[in-house]
Amino acid sequence: ERHDGQGWQTWATPADLGEISVLAIAQESTGALLLGTQAGILRFDPENPAGSAWGSFEMAEGLPGEDVFLLFVDSADRIWAGVRYS
Repeated sequence: ERHDGQGWQTWATPADLGEISVLAIAQESTGALLLGTQAGILRFDPENPAGSAWGSFEMAEGLPGEDVFLLFVDSADRIWAGVRYS
């Protein structure tokens, strides 16, 4: 949920997420949030002009492991992720 100074705005999480634990949080320069979880990285952008506020990065997209415990976005908007290898 987000408070805009007047009230709360809520976004539903995707139904296929199930129960997750957020282990790390970072913010892109666009304002989108990156959430490190035990299942990869979730990207939340409520202002996404393409539609869905939710996206993800998983091993199928090149993430070297899915247990993401550290996130950092540098000045060139590169995402750095600390992962535990299985």
